[in-house]
Amino acid sequence: MIGFLLEGGVGAFFVLFFSVVAVAAGALFVRSPDEAKLPALKAVLNVVWVSGLLSALGGVRATLQAVVGHNGDALMLQAGLGESLAGLILALAAISVVWMEIAVGLRRAQRS
Repeated sequence: MIGFLLEGGVGAFFVLFFSVVAVAAGALFVRSPDEAKLPALKAVLNVVWVSGLLSALGGVRATLQAVVGHNGDALMLQAGLGESLAGLILALAAISVVWMEIAVGLRRAQRS
């Protein structure tokens, strides 16, 4: 986890913040499921998705800028692109967790 934050740079910290908010909102949904809360939860998930995507795009831009400055070093390109995806991977992992929470909450709502 810390490796992802270090590799993802500043953008990964925004992803982490929004992911914590989303997972907490998902946990509240599991505790008291109400379908009226779903639009707000989905909006938070969109924020997580967009922050992860922007983190990755910012990393790709920085990588390409650095590679052009070093006359196209292929190893630098490979490492930079790998690091650029760290924020997106964090975002997708958090989104998966929240969708599982939504599934559990909806199942609990059906039983009651």
